[in-house]
Order: sequence, then structure tokens, then C-alpha cells
Amino acid sequence: MMPRFPRLAATLFTAVSSAALLSGCGSDEDEPQAPGDEQILDKQWQVVSINTNPDAASTIPESIPQAPTLSFGESTMVGNTGCTQMVGKVTYSADDERENIRDGNRLHFDEVDYDETAKDCHGASVWADNLLRNLISADRDFRYTVNSNNQLVLELVSDAVDSPSIKLVSLGD
Repeated sequence: MMPRFPRLAATLFTAVSSAALLSGCGSDEDEPQAPGDEQILDKQWQVVSINTNPDAASTIPESIPQAPTLSFGESTMVGNTGCTQMVGKVTYSADDERENIRDGNRLHFDEVDYDETAKDCHGASVWADNLLRNLISADRDFRYTVNSNNQLVLELVSDAVDSPSIKLVSLGD
């Protein structure tokens, strides 16, 4: 059995390559759509990196037994840190005005609750769990975008030059 990340990387490479080849072959209707409900909501997003410090390791190791995931709804978030389940309530905004996810660019975690950590959680899973718990908590704000690699990027709103961020790839609907 192959590790899931090389397969995921190959799939993403193929999808991006195919999209690049087809980008010149169609009408405006074939253009990628702006980030919105159909791209962010109701999908499971796998965390591929947690960037807290420019000099620190950030990529989720392939050896992790269960990669962290997040899924967003209109006002909720569910996920897994790799060691435990989490749920939260979120609100979306743009220019300090409350919006839906389609028209917003910031999300606020109103509430976040974590289950007890699994007893068999160790190594890289604990590393990812600790980083996610430190970043995803009540009263935290993140800017969200879908970058050119079709990754969902959550960047902590802070005064830091290199704000902490979480990069995720879609695992589909």
C-alpha cells in the first residue's frame, strides 16, 4: 500500500497539469470560479501544513496515522487534529461586516471544543494536535483564500510579518 501523500501529490499534480493545459482551450465559462460555497463548504479539507514560524518545520509528515482535517458549514466547523475530534461555531465577515462564506474573506471562531486526546496519540500526531489547538481556538480570526494550487489557506489575523497559517487540500465532497 502506498502512503497517501505521494498519491495525493500525484493526483494534485495531474489535476493542476490538466487544468493548465485546458486553460487556453475554452470560453470564459471554463475559467476557474472564485472561492465560494461550492469550493469551501461541505468538503473535507486535509491539513497539509501548519506554518507557525518561518524557521520551523511545517509539513504534515507522511508517517502520521491520521492526517488532520477540517470541514466548514454556513456557521459550523468540524474536524480532527490527528489525535481528537473538534467542533466549532464560526462567523464569516468582510470589511468588518458580517457576511456569508461566499462574500466573506475572514472567519471568526466563536466557539471551539475538543474531545479528549486519544491515548494512542504520539509522535507527529501530537505535534499537529498541539499546533492546531494553539491556532484554532475561540475568538481567533483568520483570513481565508483559495490559492493558485487550489489549497484553502487560513492565515491568522495578527500583527506578525509572517502570520501563522494552515494550508489544506480538498478531499472532495
